[in-house]
Amino acid sequence: MENSKREFSADDAALLGRNALAPAPDEPRTDGAAEAAENAGAGEQAQSVSPCGGTDQSACDPSPAGGRAEGAFDANIQKKKRAVRFRASDAKKKQSPLLRFFLALWIDRLIPFWERSILPPWREKALPFIKKIFPPRAAAAVVLLALYALPVGFLSAGDTVVVVREDGRDAGVVLSAAADAVQIAADCGLSLRDEDIVSLHTADAVFGAVQTLEIVRAFPVRVSADGATAELYTAGDTVAAVLARAGIELGADDFVEPAADTVLSAESDVVVRRVTYDVRTVEETAPAQTVLKPSPLLSDGVKKTVTTLTRDGAACTTYRDRYVDGLFDGTELLYTAYTKYPWNAVTLVGQGGIAASSLDGSKYTDAQIVDGVPSAYESVKAAQPCTAYSFKPGVWGSSGMFLVQGMVAVNPEEYAYGDLLYITSADGSFVYGWAIAADSGTAMMSGAVEIDCFFETYGESVLFGKKWLDVYVVGHLTQGQLEEYAAQAGMFRARVPAD
Repeated sequence: MENSKREFSADDAALLGRNALAPAPDEPRTDGAAEAAENAGAGEQAQSVSPCGGTDQSACDPSPAGGRAEGAFDANIQKKKRAVRFRASDAKKKQSPLLRFFLALWIDRLIPFWERSILPPWREKALPFIKKIFPPRAAAAVVLLALYALPVGFLSAGDTVVVVREDGRDAGVVLSAAADAVQIAADCGLSLRDEDIVSLHTADAVFGAVQTLEIVRAFPVRVSADGATAELYTAGDTVAAVLARAGIELGADDFVEPAADTVLSAESDVVVRRVTYDVRTVEETAPAQTVLKPSPLLSDGVKKTVTTLTRDGAACTTYRDRYVDGLFDGTELLYTAYTKYPWNAVTLVGQGGIAASSLDGSKYTDAQIVDGVPSAYESVKAAQPCTAYSFKPGVWGSSGMFLVQGMVAVNPEEYAYGDLLYITSADGSFVYGWAIAADSGTAMMSGAVEIDCFFETYGESVLFGKKWLDVYVVGHLTQGQLEEYAAQAGMFRARVPAD
């Protein structure tokens, strides 16, 4: 080795001088020895201090009476040199990293849990001893073979190496013959909750099978419902799973915070909110308004006032109030049923490409408007003579339904009340749109007119005049659909047309 060829330096001599000249505990220190120790401690060259200095010459007397032979003294000098060289290169002569890894593995990991409490003091004494008795390289192979053979000897007795992990962290290594994860945890002295998640995985290693015991510890969460709070334990369940385990059910309108599909974490709070509703109806004034109404009857951007007479109306408005855990949380307008329609001042604003009807028939059929016509329909009559009429707000047709823009008068022998129609020109230049057969008249009964389209103002009916339009029969509204639509829009006054 490189260190064995190093010259005996001044630092080595100083260290040797301190060791050689130190007097025995019961021997008085000579003046020469004290001076040599002082010079050596100050870093002076050891060659300038004579080991025989001082008044006591017995230490250097070559005779037996002097207490030492010259050969013994020389041997002591060589021994001190070797000690100095060993200390100087001690950092480079320690055991190999692989050897120290296996030693640490067996001391720190492969000791049962019940012995861990006594390891630290024992290890502090054992490791220096192991470092001293094992040569750096010569014994490394032997030690490694022993470390490989020792587990095989243990495992031959039926034991398996089990690595224990808690919440993703290493908790130790044990030898166990148990095959059940819960039993292994019990052998390790680990207490488990019913909510803890315990799993056992097996993998092959150099010296045999190694099992990993994974423990996911349950943590507490606070669940509040119906004025009470309880603490439950869970290990990564969702809110819905925790509520089910606690026997807490949610009503149709209830909700929970956080959401039911949220995965819980430690210190989470789960709060169940009970929701109730209160429906109330209020009689209110329906004030008249000035309305700007888009219309396909005028050119784009052109405005025309069609009525200026106004009158306030009356309505029964139905609200639904929402309460969360008994506290008011807001209100929702369900619908308004007019007992007296207001008369609004209406100004038309020309807008091409829109329908004149205010109804949306797509909610009652699967048919869609594609290229200006329904994608599916029962029948169609092309280029039928159509006229327009109007009444004051609040009137109803012969079917019993309130007339709104979108209702049409028909011959009941040709179209049944409740038929869902779509009315448009062949070239798409004018679209009345979705319509419901809700009224009748002498012109339709005589066959002079096919369809009489209702408008909310007289001025609009005049602008409509007479047109030849295609009439598509798309379907028929059921009694339930008519009643639902009438209740929401306040359309019915006396009766509902039967199927």
